[in-house]
Amino acid sequence: MSPDRRISFLCIGILLLLCVGCSQESTSPQQTQPGIIDLQTYDFDSSGVLTLAYTFNFYWDTLLPPSTSPLPLPTAAVHLPRDWNDIPIGADGSVAGTDGKATYTANFIFSQEQVNRGPLVLKISNVRSAYEAYLDGKKIAQQGRLVPDIEEVDVVPQYIEFAPKDTLQLLFHVANTTTLKSGLVEALRLGVPRDIYEGRDHRWARDTFLISGLLMIGLYHLILTLFIPQRGVSFLFGLMCVLLVLRTGSTGEHLIIQWIPALPPWLTLRFEYGSMYLAPHIVGLFFKRTFPEEIPTNVLRLNGVITVILISSIFSPIDYWMGVLLPLCRFQLVVLGPFLIFWGIGRAIWRRRPGAWLFFVGLSALVAAAINDILYAQYFIDTGFLVSYGLLVLVICQATALSLRLTRAYQVVEDLSENLEVRVHENTQELALKNVELKDQKTLINEHHSELESSLKYAWKIQQAVLGEEDKLKQMFPNSFLFFRTRGIVSGDFYWFGQVENCKIVALGDVTGQGVPAAFLTIIVHTFFNHIVYEHSCTDPADIVNELDMHLKASFQQTDKQFKGTRLSILAIDEAKEKVNFAGASQSLFLAQPQGFDLIAGSEQIVGIASLDATTVSLPVELNGKNHLFLFTNGFEKQIGEANSTPFGEEAFLALLKENVGWPAERQEEVLNHTLEAWKKDQELTDDIAVIGIRL
Repeated sequence: MSPDRRISFLCIGILLLLCVGCSQESTSPQQTQPGIIDLQTYDFDSSGVLTLAYTFNFYWDTLLPPSTSPLPLPTAAVHLPRDWNDIPIGADGSVAGTDGKATYTANFIFSQEQVNRGPLVLKISNVRSAYEAYLDGKKIAQQGRLVPDIEEVDVVPQYIEFAPKDTLQLLFHVANTTTLKSGLVEALRLGVPRDIYEGRDHRWARDTFLISGLLMIGLYHLILTLFIPQRGVSFLFGLMCVLLVLRTGSTGEHLIIQWIPALPPWLTLRFEYGSMYLAPHIVGLFFKRTFPEEIPTNVLRLNGVITVILISSIFSPIDYWMGVLLPLCRFQLVVLGPFLIFWGIGRAIWRRRPGAWLFFVGLSALVAAAINDILYAQYFIDTGFLVSYGLLVLVICQATALSLRLTRAYQVVEDLSENLEVRVHENTQELALKNVELKDQKTLINEHHSELESSLKYAWKIQQAVLGEEDKLKQMFPNSFLFFRTRGIVSGDFYWFGQVENCKIVALGDVTGQGVPAAFLTIIVHTFFNHIVYEHSCTDPADIVNELDMHLKASFQQTDKQFKGTRLSILAIDEAKEKVNFAGASQSLFLAQPQGFDLIAGSEQIVGIASLDATTVSLPVELNGKNHLFLFTNGFEKQIGEANSTPFGEEAFLALLKENVGWPAERQEEVLNHTLEAWKKDQELTDDIAVIGIRL
């Protein structure tokens, strides 16, 4: 059998013992006439304390003088204990209600043996709210004040020792203006001093032990919430203990008011009701934190709404409302409580959740005790209030569940501690092996990286050898520049400079793609340029574009579906004839002249892909040193800036060219470089960049 089940059965046994201990052991003498209680046959020594559940004469709306004789006809005969709220007081069927005043009387008859036996003790437990008690016209007890104005105080049990006589008249004056139930709502008890005082001392010791123990447990768990990650469960458990302390101290012997007499009655009354109203929701929240998947959220929300309504009555200045809402609390305990037990906790037991059995027993004890209190308050049974004991069983169960969890956690920690050294050694060896493997892999990666970098650098040298030196442009056009930046080691942008007789040809292209594949394509395109221009003596820009398009389609279109073509712009300058021709494919020419600026677009198609029919544009340019021609790929305008993560843009790039067109070629190249670095800062190049500037 698991530990939680053993503890569960133990808690059930404790609860049964408490119920048996609260049952009545004595048999009361029978009453034959209202207002007359004949105790001559009752043996106080052997039968113990007598509960005075008898019929008293009841006088409504009057406080009879204690020495009144003979007594007038009573308003009604009332079997105590009970409240006077629904006692008929008129021929029309009207009832007493809540507020008002009344007198209770009864005559006790004792035998000569009882008179000789010695004193007896009368225990007055719960009278709502202010009262005076008289024996044969002598005041023996008082709580609050009845005249001239009613002053009500908290109920504290009183013990009155008196010497019995053949006949004694017991008379109560009672007045109420605040509480829902009025009058002698709890049974009077009569017995010899030994039995009465032993019972009182037993209850004092029991409640004191209960309050002090639960207060320490509650404060411990409330303080514990400051130091543990899962604060909810510990906080709610601590709050449950504090509520149990308040409930225990404000009922029964009312120890709180006896320990602190200066407490106002309204505060102690709110302790009694508030702890009872708040406890069900705190218990529900505690279960929800413990079994989040089993406790229905909607039921918990309904429980919370009811609790808010009940707690609102606690803060009402009129104590009456606390009692009016008591049926709502009973619904909460009798309906929602069993639902949580048989649905929520039942599912937890079915799913074998740790501690579910303990929760089942604890909550069952609480609901059973609450039902007992409801029946006791309605005078169906005379067991006394047991909800504090139900809460005690619940706290014991939860404390045991928490202890079992901590024990399991401690066992896990202990097991880890015992095997920690072995596991650390094993993990250290495993990490050492992994470290060696990682070092070997790092060495291998570095070697591959070095080989790859060497290969790329060699490929760059090949590409540069094919493209030719940049100084060749200077030889052809002294006042010119080539601004060329590669994203990686090799580039997908390319340039080609050549001359056939008096015609100088400048080409700038951008093979779609990046890296090594694009670099190889630039070499192929460069080879085709040499073939077209030098072998076929082709100098017309449009013819060069169309011939290149035909060669690329023949080479790639049937075998490589990944080839995306190349963008291209070509200038043909015949200085002897003073002719400047241009053709482009998806690239433009920027022309700066003294009379203005012009952006001359090429065809929209890309070379080597779709149908292309390039045309040559003849530029009206005089070779007087005042005209500037710019060829460029789209790399500069695509560059992302570090500050705003946006591209530089074509408009800003053309504006940059316009602003610096009057400077020498070297200065223009420096401005481009400075602007690029200031824009991108620590960002990598977005694409390859190529710009050619020529002054004619």
